[in-house]
This record gives sequence, structure tokens and C-alpha cells, in this order.
Amino acid sequence: MSAFPRNFLHSLRIVSFPMTRPFIASVVTTVLAVFFSPDAALALDKLGYSFEAGLDGYVPNGGGVAVTQDTIGATQGTQSMKVAVVAGATFVGAVTGTLDTTTLGNTAIVGDPPGLDHVTFDLTVPQRFGARIDPLAPDPFNGFVSIGVTVFGVNQAGDSRDTQIDYQTRELKVGSLEPGTYRNLRIELDRMVHGETFETVPFNNVFGTQGSGPNDLIPTGFELYFNKSGNSSQYDHALTLYIDNIRFGTSVPGDYNGNGAVDAADYALWRKGGPLINQTEVADPGTVSPADYTQWRARFGNSPAGSGSDLANGSVPEPGSACLVLIAAGASWLVRIRRAVVQ
Repeated sequence: MSAFPRNFLHSLRIVSFPMTRPFIASVVTTVLAVFFSPDAALALDKLGYSFEAGLDGYVPNGGGVAVTQDTIGATQGTQSMKVAVVAGATFVGAVTGTLDTTTLGNTAIVGDPPGLDHVTFDLTVPQRFGARIDPLAPDPFNGFVSIGVTVFGVNQAGDSRDTQIDYQTRELKVGSLEPGTYRNLRIELDRMVHGETFETVPFNNVFGTQGSGPNDLIPTGFELYFNKSGNSSQYDHALTLYIDNIRFGTSVPGDYNGNGAVDAADYALWRKGGPLINQTEVADPGTVSPADYTQWRARFGNSPAGSGSDLANGSVPEPGSACLVLIAAGASWLVRIRRAVVQ
């Protein structure tokens, strides 16, 4: 501390925030919110497509859709992908054959996906879908827009096969979204209709490499598709969306917030009643129960590789005590900062 003049330290004491109990509580709450926020939760998903150098191979798939590079809706960098669908089109897509995204400087490889089970992306909606053309048209509008995933490929004999998510349960409903930017939207890949056997199985039970299995498909293309209601004279069925930062990830059982590890943040989410990611619940997907705590506790410290981290060797928070530990740690941190400033 001798490197700073004494009057500088005095000025720090004058402008430092009052360390009152409400202030400490507010700062600790802010710290916890940062670590346990949805944006932080999916930070470990691997970036596949960012559209910074172009469209990353994406082209229109179907009539009535245009796919262009844009700056609106860019949530990472300065570029995004604009998807514009004409009013009369009902099922179109944006498809790319660029699967080895290391060529784009990214890390996700769609064509070699051990453990891959979800896609996340950011979406910007410039205007509410289904604006009324006829002022006497019924309100609310009952049309729909949903986004899904198709992975194109070939079987072991080289014949083309398409594999799509279960549209009834896994399409992402976005038709009712208000204008704005939505981050970390997630499409699960745990229910894919196998293009060879027509079974509904996880992504990794569909795709492989040449010779890896008699029914394994080899990916050749990745598509986000847009399924929407068609044209009418009462409403505008045209659709414009901006997509950015398409990522791919692996779920870990017990990782209820999707940050890639089973840790205290998952306990905090469970304690406040969720919502928990269904694909990482072991006991009773879709509900928040004491059994979820038991399963989380048993896996505390696990990572995507399935091995226990250093966390696994520490104590596991008990219901009713973990939040107090976190708050105490935050308060201690603030006290140390204050002492360092005033000394």
C-alpha cells in the first residue's frame, strides 16, 4: 500500500460506499444473481455459428424464405442471420453443410457429437407475429410459429436420410413472443426421429461415423426450420427473425441450470422451486421435489466427462444451510475489500 499517497487513500475512504447491512445484503444478492443467472447458466455451450465472417454456409431451404447476413440482433460480435419468410410459406428452413465448425474458428463439431443433446441460440423478434390486417379480425390471433431442428445425413450405404426432432414435444414455440431479444433459447435433441429406423431416440443414438454401427447415420447438414401458420386476409403471416450465436451442448445429470457442472448453483435453483432442466433431472423430470435434491447431492461435483471435480471432495450443502453459507462468504468478501481500502 506504500505506493499510493496518503491523500489518495483518504479520498478512497471518503467515496467508499457505506457498509451497512442493507448495502451488504444488496451486493450479495447481486453477486448471487450474476452467478445463478440464465445467461451464465449456458455459458459453457460450444459456439458453432456466429455469422461474423458470413453466413457460415447457411442457405434457404424451401421456397419463400430468404437468409441473409445482418447487423440487427447480433448478440455476440456485430453480425447475425436474418430469416425472412413470406406470408404463404408454412415450413421452410435455414440449412448449412458446414458441420466441422473448426473451419470457422469455432469449437463445436456437429458431425462428431459425443454427448450432444441440445442446441441453444439467441433470437431477436422485430415485431409480433400475426399483426391484424382487418381491424375487425378476432383478437387474440390464433396462429403459430415454432422453430425446430433437422439434421441431414446418409446411412452406411450412402443413401440420404433426414432426422428431425419430435415436432410435437420439442419444437420451440415463438409465435407469441413480443418484440425484443431472447437469449439462450434451447431446443432439446433427446427425441429425434431416426431417419433409418423411425424410432424416437436421442441424437447420439442416431448419428455416428462410417462403420460405427449398422444403423448409424453420418451427418451432412444442419438446419433450423420454421414451422408456421399460413396466409389469411385478416392477419399478416409474414415472418422476420434474427438469429445469432448458435451453440451446442451436453447436459450433465443433476446440472439443473445447464452450466456444465453439478454445483451449488443447481442447489440454489432447486431451493427456489426451479424451473429445472428436464433433461438433467434424474428422479422425476418436470417436477421439483426432495428426490431432486437427493440426486443432485449424489452427483455434486460432476462435469460433462462424468468424473468428479475437486468440488466432489468438499462438503455438500444441506437444505436450509447452503444459502446462509453463500451469503456469509459474500459478506466476508466485502469486509475484506473494505479493510483493504481503509488500511
